[in-house]
Amino acid sequence: MANNYQLNINKLEVKTIENGLTDVVFLVHFSYVATTADEEYTDQIISVASVAEPDPNMFVEFENLTEAQVESWVSAAVDLEKYREYLDDRINEKIAPPSEIKDVPW
Repeated sequence: MANNYQLNINKLEVKTIENGLTDVVFLVHFSYVATTADEEYTDQIISVASVAEPDPNMFVEFENLTEAQVESWVSAAVDLEKYREYLDDRINEKIAPPSEIKDVPW
């Protein structure tokens, strides 16, 4: 069963001034969520991605940033395929737990 994945941008950390530029994003706080197709099981990773220093000629002002642009930064900074594999494993453990706690038999 294939899972569905959602990248959520939660917060952006900025340097107030860097190389004459203002509000320069250097960290993206995000969560990556996996949900089974039937939406019965879900799990997530909460993490932070470092953003490369901007090219002053291509710098986008903070108020003009788009969600798609920031998502592309995260995709470039972290291996989302590894995150998917990890989340798939966690969901599979929820579906078919490899162990359980039982009461004593007496």
